[in-house]
Amino acid sequence: MIPARGGSKGIPRKNLRFLDGKPLVLHVVDIAKEFTDFVAVTTDDEEIRAVCEQHGVAVVQRPPELALDDTPLDPVVIHAWRTIESLKGKSFHWVITVQPTSPLVSSASLKEAMTKVEQENADCCVAVTDARHLYWSESAGGIPVPAYTARLNRQYLPPFWKETGAIVISSRRVLEAGTRLGGQVCLYPMPPEESLDIDSYDDFIVAQSRLFQPKVAIRVVGNRELGLGHVYRMLTIASRLFTPVLDFYVDASSRMAGDLIRRRHFPVIDFADEEEFIEAVRLRNYTLVINDILDTEASYIRALRGDDERVVISFEDLGSGASETTLTINDLYEYSVPVANQLYGWQYVCLRDEFLLAPVRPFNPKAENLLITFGGTDPSGLTLKALSAAFKVLEPHQSITVVVGPGNRNLNRICDRVAQGSLTHPNVSLLTDVPRMSDVMIKADLALTSNGRTVFELACCRVPMITMSQNSREATHTFGRLSRGAIDLGLGSSVDEHLLTSTLARVWNDSETRRSMYENLSKFDLRSGIERVVNAILDVHRKWRSSHRR
Repeated sequence: MIPARGGSKGIPRKNLRFLDGKPLVLHVVDIAKEFTDFVAVTTDDEEIRAVCEQHGVAVVQRPPELALDDTPLDPVVIHAWRTIESLKGKSFHWVITVQPTSPLVSSASLKEAMTKVEQENADCCVAVTDARHLYWSESAGGIPVPAYTARLNRQYLPPFWKETGAIVISSRRVLEAGTRLGGQVCLYPMPPEESLDIDSYDDFIVAQSRLFQPKVAIRVVGNRELGLGHVYRMLTIASRLFTPVLDFYVDASSRMAGDLIRRRHFPVIDFADEEEFIEAVRLRNYTLVINDILDTEASYIRALRGDDERVVISFEDLGSGASETTLTINDLYEYSVPVANQLYGWQYVCLRDEFLLAPVRPFNPKAENLLITFGGTDPSGLTLKALSAAFKVLEPHQSITVVVGPGNRNLNRICDRVAQGSLTHPNVSLLTDVPRMSDVMIKADLALTSNGRTVFELACCRVPMITMSQNSREATHTFGRLSRGAIDLGLGSSVDEHLLTSTLARVWNDSETRRSMYENLSKFDLRSGIERVVNAILDVHRKWRSSHRR
């Protein structure tokens, strides 16, 4: 039963105001029709009556005495219930009142509330939301009085249930007693994202925003072999998708990724295989799926999208699935011929927040600090090769900073090499736990690094680079050499010691070369990349949502 009065003082004609392409009242009508075939609207307004009847819903004409500003809902619902029973010649044991001002309520919540009533053998049920807070009241003399016994953080306060107005379930026995709530009452805690009751223009704005909010599933990989760059990118994007439903998915090969995500307090769901993930996406009805798992197969992407049932986005995908996505974003590759569903190039790099706020160090004509960093895992062991060159080129008083991640299998050998090198170069330091990499990078005059996302981070800090690729895929990343802010030596395993040493000596000792590289890096607005990416994601989801209004 949906009570939809025509008069509304705060927002004129509120129940007929369009929200997401249709009148407010029709949102709950459609949700109710997903739950049951027996849906009725009670109204005193001819236009609401016409709209609802055109939508295939039974309408009960509310008498004038039940359409006053101060008329409570109980007699309105009871009148409509008796009228519908008389018209249809059918008895209804339960009546569910759903307010038209609760457009975010779901059919799943209606089902859960009804199940709760039956399981608890209750006479009625009311939807509530947990409104626990530090409340105050006033004494008879107007003196402020705390409504709590102890000042605690919100999560440690006892529950304080507030009616949402969205759902009230009443048994026939209660209705016959002239009320909607009576006998044994049960409470149904609604999901917070469904609890909005539209009572102001601000509420309409919130409702519109929430209706367009995606329900997000992010599948990501991260381990010793692949590093954690994919995870950091997805964490950066996730922090900007303001939606109450956002779940990360990792498989057994990416336990490192799952551990990192959990430390950032995002929900993580483990899955066994691709089929299980696809099934979870379907069952949980996600509207936006993001893959950061490298190459995908076309069959996998098609299975995720279904019959255009959701938006599917992939990052760094060169597989056959890239052309099947709603959108593919490849920031590490520069393609001159655009593809309809794909965004390529440095403009779409997603830097971590720390780099967006990092200061830019002025150019230092005299090189003093060399940074060696080859990612969290350095699978090709390039750190050791870089250290050997550094000890040959740098003078004893100059600084060498080596950053090694927790997944580096050569950590013990690197520690030994640093200890040995410190005998001639006392200003060498080894960092294995770096909470803010930007703080380290902005102190560097030159970096020896791999050819992955670290190139963008160094470029953001305007640090000239000499790069070596960890593998053949990484060797196809072009930003470093195209920006002319890096000298790329190619596949690291093929770089001999003489080439690396001579290149380092030439760049380290030539301030004009380094200055040119520094200035070239200043031409690229990398810090706006995350904004471009998030806007692109939300734009394709918004367009999909507009074409799939329920």
